[in-house]
Order: sequence, then structure tokens, then C-alpha cells
Amino acid sequence: MYLEERVEQVEQIITDHGRQIESIAKGLADLTSDVRAIRQDMTEGFNKIDGRLDSIDTRLDSIDARLDKSDARFDSIDARLDKSDARFDSIDARLDKSDARFDSVDYRLAEMQQTQLLILKLLTERS
Repeated sequence: MYLEERVEQVEQIITDHGRQIESIAKGLADLTSDVRAIRQDMTEGFNKIDGRLDSIDTRLDSIDARLDKSDARFDSIDARLDKSDARFDSIDARLDKSDARFDSVDYRLAEMQQTQLLILKLLTERS
């Protein structure tokens, strides 16, 4: 009997272990399917994000191209403004020379007027 009891105990232990193994296997299978579902969701999410990032990259490339064109335009405008500044500087220099000439003419006219007054004074004194 002792042997039969031991066999029954072993059978019971094996049965219990079998149930535990089945429970663990079921839990592992559930975990595996959950992980696969989560991985699938993450993959789909990452694919959507990649698509959005590609769209953003395309937009940024378009903006960069526009900015490059604008930079070229601004460089052209800057060059034109530099030319205009040089022209205005040249005109200012010419105006300064003209001002100096007018000052000289004014000085000569003043001298001529003084001379005229002196001549008139001398003529009126003689008469």
C-alpha cells in the first residue's frame, strides 16, 4: 500500500505541475499575443509618425528653398542699396564742391560790392 500511496501522490503532484505548466503556458501565450498586439500598434504609430515627419521634412525643404530665394533677393537689394549709397556719397561730394564754389562767389560778390561802394563814395566825394 505504501507504494500505491506514493504513486498516487506522485500522480497528484504531476497533475498539479501539469496544471501549473498549462496555466503558465496560457499566461505566456496571452502575454505573447498582448506583446504582439502592442508591437503592431507601436509599429503602426511609428509608421504614422514617420509619414508625418516626412511631410514636415518636405515642408521644411520648401521653406528652405523659399528662404534661399529671399536671401538672394535681399542680397540683390543690398547690392543696389550699396550702389545707391555710393551715388549719394558722390552727389554729396559734388554738392560740397558746389557749396564751396558758391561761398567763393559770394565772397567775391561781397568784395565787388565793397569795391562798388568805395568807387561810389569816391565819385560822390569828387563831385
